[in-house]
Amino acid sequence: MSTTRRLLIAVLALGAAACATAGKGAADPFRQAEHGLPAATDLPDGPERAAYAAAHTHESKGDAASGEAARTEWAQAAQGYAALAEKPAVAVWHVPLRHHAAELLVRAQRWDKASEVAAGLAGDPAANDASKAVAARLAATAALGAASAQVKAGQLEKLDLGLSGPRKERPLPAGWKRVVDAADAYLARAGADPEVRKPPAERRPGPSPAELALAAAEVLYAHGDPGGARKRFEAVLDRWPSDVEVLEQAIPLYLATFLVRGDREGHDAAVDRLRERVAQEASKASGPRKDAFAKVGDGLSRARAGARFGGAEKLLADGKAAEAAKAFEAVASEPGMGDPVNALHNGAVAWDRAGEPAKAAKVRERILKEYPGAPLAAEDALSLAAYRSRSGDHLGAGRLYEDFLARWTASPNRCLALRNAASELDLAGRAAEAAARYAAFGRDEACAKAAPDVAARALVRAGRLFEAQAKDAYDRATGVPGVTDPEAKGMVSEARRRLRRL
Repeated sequence: MSTTRRLLIAVLALGAAACATAGKGAADPFRQAEHGLPAATDLPDGPERAAYAAAHTHESKGDAASGEAARTEWAQAAQGYAALAEKPAVAVWHVPLRHHAAELLVRAQRWDKASEVAAGLAGDPAANDASKAVAARLAATAALGAASAQVKAGQLEKLDLGLSGPRKERPLPAGWKRVVDAADAYLARAGADPEVRKPPAERRPGPSPAELALAAAEVLYAHGDPGGARKRFEAVLDRWPSDVEVLEQAIPLYLATFLVRGDREGHDAAVDRLRERVAQEASKASGPRKDAFAKVGDGLSRARAGARFGGAEKLLADGKAAEAAKAFEAVASEPGMGDPVNALHNGAVAWDRAGEPAKAAKVRERILKEYPGAPLAAEDALSLAAYRSRSGDHLGAGRLYEDFLARWTASPNRCLALRNAASELDLAGRAAEAAARYAAFGRDEACAKAAPDVAARALVRAGRLFEAQAKDAYDRATGVPGVTDPEAKGMVSEARRRLRRL
């Protein structure tokens, strides 16, 4: 799930957490957002107190309702609080009233109005730095909510956060530019936001500074500005290095800003830096957090291995087969390489293309020895058998085909292996074994149907081999000296008759 999608969920969950009333003894004559709403008795008895009660009533109705009915009540309550904030008689409370109005408008999904009220508060001369920071956060939240609503309505394109492939830089649409500008305005003030200083479990619902920073970076990335996005992701990673969730969200896209530009060296250097940093954070953590950092570290290892695998593929595509073969073999030993067999298999293919079949054979021998159960091992076994045959080792080739038939009984290449096993054993002078395999091929319905001519020749060859063996056996039987047993003599006589017919 992208950061912008997670933030939208957080925005919609901003919920019914009302501002708590805090101490009111501040030296500042104006109450601030962190003080919360006034008590009714803090307002003059008269129209102001009545308007305050009416706004409270709408808010309570919204809290008790759901869907659009709730949002309508919250919007009416916000209008009441905002209007009351303009009354001179309650000037001392106008900052908290404006803040609560902006927050209710966010909950009501009245994004434009929420932005307007929040922006007014952020520029209010009576607001202190903390109140202005809170207002800027609400403005950024409203900008994100507005963009999400436009995407849902088909008025704004959804962010494409694919991790590979070149991207053409495009101007930011107004809706997404508003998100970036509002996020930047908030981040410039975020240090003064009282929510930031609270433990995560005690914070009010809504986007965190890190999440808003990530959203702005994602917008630039999706619109073809990997350089600008990279600077923002780097800032996020530098500012929140111990926030595991932030690392999980930022790192993949940060690394992608290198790959979309084909900068594999930069990517690998960034991975190494991040691995070291994550390891340092992990050393200071314990329990579930330590496990979470370990998970991030594993992801970085996979990213490095994946990038190096991609580099080897590019070498092969560029015709640098020997270099590619070495690179594939090296990446097979990477800690994060989830499928080393795939790298080794590609290494063998690359050695073949480089005209080094003996080196390819060694790699395939390694696959069969170390990863005999891998899906690609069957293909490599056939390739290795073919190499042994070309090298004149027909018995070795035949034994590999025999092993293939024993291990991959349901392989679509079973008939090929059966035919080749017979041929190699025949060339190796293993007539009896070869005859059995020829006969097995010819009698196999599937093999005979797929290649009837081959099946017929195989059966004839099996017969000839069997005849040759029979002739040799009969001939030897007639030459055995000292046979006296009547039954044995009879069998020798039969052998002479059969020899005359062969």
